Amino acid sequence: MKFTIVFLLLACVFAMAVATPGKPRPYSPRPTSHPRPIRVRREALATEDHLAAAAFRPPPILPA
Repeated sequence: MKFTIVFLLLACVFAMAVATPGKPRPYSPRPTSHPRPIRVRREALATEDHLAAAAFRPPPILPA
């Protein structure tokens, strides 16, 4: 009986130790530089500006 309680206690401690996340590892040597999201955001803003300009532009009047 005592062995079962001690074993369950150790299993709970081990499970908590495994479940708690450790220190996050940087995926790159310089984790402060994020060139890709900024570039993607700029491209998205540029595309949005082009779409807005195309929507506000009146259609050309063609001679009949």
